Amino acid sequence: MSSPPPPHVLLVSTPLQGHVNPLLVLGWRLAFRGLPVTFSTVPHASLKFSYRDGEAVNIRHGMLCFEHLHGGGDLRPPDNPLYR
Repeated sequence: MSSPPPPHVLLVSTPLQGHVNPLLVLGWRLAFRGLPVTFSTVPHASLKFSYRDGEAVNIRHGMLCFEHLHGGGDLRPPDNPLYR
């Protein structure tokens, strides 16, 4: 009997920097502990950090992958100073 596959963590964030940053820190910490992690958000939010769509970063024993959410129309926040 084969063993079950290891867990893979998927983190999906809203496109606001106050949500992206803490979730990204959580992703780094989980990957540092050896878990494979995929971090996903809309491309608009990812302009704030330097990782491209599909890029993966080795972190100690784990890996942190970045995947952008595509489709669904324009998912950018409204043109309102409160969202900047």
